[in-house]
Amino acid sequence: MKKRIYENQAGLTLLEVLITVTILGIVFSMSCSILLNGLQSSKKGQTLNMIQQEANIVLNFIKEAHYSTADRYYISCTSNEIVIDEFQITSTTFSYECTFSQNDHSFTEGTINPLLPLKIKLTIVNNETGKPFIIETAVKKR
Repeated sequence: MKKRIYENQAGLTLLEVLITVTILGIVFSMSCSILLNGLQSSKKGQTLNMIQQEANIVLNFIKEAHYSTADRYYISCTSNEIVIDEFQITSTTFSYECTFSQNDHSFTEGTINPLLPLKIKLTIVNNETGKPFIIETAVKKR
């Protein structure tokens, strides 16, 4: 009787190894792609959150001045600072653009009458990304 040489051989063929490596490569590249997209989305979300927080801080100071002042107050907006009376808001991370309106008169600096509604258009630009965040609102004494 002839002996079978190949009868009890254990191991993988070259084809099986190639298929396994190919499948693992595809799974790895898909995983890396998903991870990188997630990181980019997270960074965009964090940047937007920072800009929104900055806008809230600025608007809260303007609202506080408008609500708590019985007499007129001064407000000014330049690219790197917002001044409300003697209080200054400055940032190296963000640039500001503001337009204030009272009685259909628009300005970037002037004296505000707190008895009249104040319309505000605030644009905050992230200096790192160059992306703007624009908010328009109105403040009226209670």
